[in-house]
Amino acid sequence: MRTASGDMRTADGTEPAAAGDAAPPGHADTGQPDASQTSAACAGDHRASDHRASNDRASARADFEAFVKAVEPRLSRALAAAYGFEDGRDATAEALAYAFEHWDRLQDIANLPGYLFRVGQSRGRRRRQPVVFAVADSPDHAFEPGLPAALGTLTERQRLAVVLVYGYGYTLREVAELTGIRPTTVQNHLARGLSRLRSRMGVSDDS
Repeated sequence: MRTASGDMRTADGTEPAAAGDAAPPGHADTGQPDASQTSAACAGDHRASDHRASNDRASARADFEAFVKAVEPRLSRALAAAYGFEDGRDATAEALAYAFEHWDRLQDIANLPGYLFRVGQSRGRRRRQPVVFAVADSPDHAFEPGLPAALGTLTERQRLAVVLVYGYGYTLREVAELTGIRPTTVQNHLARGLSRLRSRMGVSDDS
């Protein structure tokens, strides 16, 4: 009804609500976001975050597997040369396990193979066992039968230089990068190691 002043009022004397002011049936107009909508939005954010994290883990694992495929042969050869076949294999496994555990912070290291070689060294040196190059008896071996025992008498660096350069065809620079030794120092260890091997095996320099 209309009052004397021209205002519209309902039968009980109150002003009618504006059309845009009415709350939906069954809902109180609190001015806050709907709880179910907020919960759904949060759940969507969590799913997206979990999906990104899953993709990041898969990418990191793929990167690590590619790294191992490329580096493991060089690393295992060097550690076997330093500590013998068995201990070298164990040191390689421990170095790669360390790399996997700390991959997030290690993958940006400039010379990661060299870093892991030193990790393997720390594992290998803890054993402090005589270096053994156990080779099964066979008439097909293309080296002197006394060579494995003679290699065990060299110093670690001499053995590394001799085995990597003459056994696997590494250059002096490649040995230096892997072991953290200067190329000129590698060359010195190589010369001394060869001289000691020849003396041990009764081979003259002219042979």
